[in-house]
Amino acid sequence: MSEHENIIQLFTATPAALLSIFFVIYLFYPEKIEKWAILFSKLASGISKKHKRRSVSLDIQSRVNNYIRNNKSNKIFKSGLKIVWIEKGKDSAYLENDEVVVIMKHHANNAENFLNAIIQYTSMALLPEVRNTIPHKIITAAELVMQEKIITEQRPDALSKFRNDIVPNEVSNNVEIKQLIAKMKKVSSAGWFDKIYLNELEYVGAKLNDLDEEGKNRSLNAVLNFLENLVNRPQGIDYPLYYKDEVFDFSIILVARPKKVLDVQPYITAANMAAKSKRYSVYVSGSIFFTPFTNKIIAEIKNRKIGDLKWNINYHGKYGERRESIELQLALFRNLRIQPDNKKSYV
Repeated sequence: MSEHENIIQLFTATPAALLSIFFVIYLFYPEKIEKWAILFSKLASGISKKHKRRSVSLDIQSRVNNYIRNNKSNKIFKSGLKIVWIEKGKDSAYLENDEVVVIMKHHANNAENFLNAIIQYTSMALLPEVRNTIPHKIITAAELVMQEKIITEQRPDALSKFRNDIVPNEVSNNVEIKQLIAKMKKVSSAGWFDKIYLNELEYVGAKLNDLDEEGKNRSLNAVLNFLENLVNRPQGIDYPLYYKDEVFDFSIILVARPKKVLDVQPYITAANMAAKSKRYSVYVSGSIFFTPFTNKIIAEIKNRKIGDLKWNINYHGKYGERRESIELQLALFRNLRIQPDNKKSYV
């Protein structure tokens, strides 16, 4: 990873004992070392143009790493980021040794530097193994939505330029791309666009090769509509909690507000039914209002070996009729196996 190389360069003059301490901290708290490296690099940035650009590179790399780490996005963004500065020419990017090398001109405005780097990075790094099988309009919309998510979280001062200059230029008058972006943003409001839609696409996207262009568009749009409808569902209205077609096959377990007796059995049964149906994935979704109960369900599924827990993340989002953003929780299970579920379990 290029940011690791930069960090090493910054500390080569540090005494051996301190280097050992830095190494131990880096193993357990890499984000702290990245922040220190950026700080030292900024202090040295006044020395020369080279140091200044290195400081900007480290800052951009650190923000990208933070987003990927905080959002468990290492499956949909599998490549590192390396920046090469040029004086003239067009910004571009290419893959080299599991890194996206971004070639770009340096701007006095660091928000613009970040914006340009993210645009080039996502054009190569987003879903690298399946992106060539995804119809152009869908991957274009997905890139724009993910670019906005990253910018919003990591560099909000670049958001206005992105929305006013970049998006209109990319979308132009293409109504279909605009509609796709609107759907993706709605799904993204619940945190499900990258964490479910893109995550499943990364996992089973190779199956798109078996479909023609019409079949690819049909499958990718249908699963997006399924997630959008689930996000928009009114309270008290039943809605299917699984999706299956030629490519996708997954279930979502929505944790309801528990009653006085906190019975996890219905959720264990739902996970077992997903395993019996040979689904590829099961997502467990809950909110801050009943986090202990959601964690109990996740622990029961894991301990009963119904599936392998891949990640369990907390984030902010909204769905259903709720207008304000709240803390939500989502866990992913894969490699599902049918297990006995007739044993009652209570919190």
